[in-house]
Amino acid sequence: MQKQELTVGEAASHIEATTGETVPPHVLSRLFYKRQLDHRVCPIVGRARLIPVDYLPEIEATLRERRILPPAEKPEAAPY
Repeated sequence: MQKQELTVGEAASHIEATTGETVPPHVLSRLFYKRQLDHRVCPIVGRARLIPVDYLPEIEATLRERRILPPAEKPEAAPY
């Protein structure tokens, strides 16, 4: 069974595993602090921010918009 919520460190590791790009956890924390990621969706509980797994695509999109991650590669068009 997959976890439904991740910590910032786990989310950073997941992004690295799926994109091949390293994103330090403090970068994600800073985006939450600056309200560029929705802190209401990912609240701090105890001492950890809990990030729903289904919010990871939004985080990745924000990282690409902010040019922290390179643009997603577009699939090549099939030759005619």
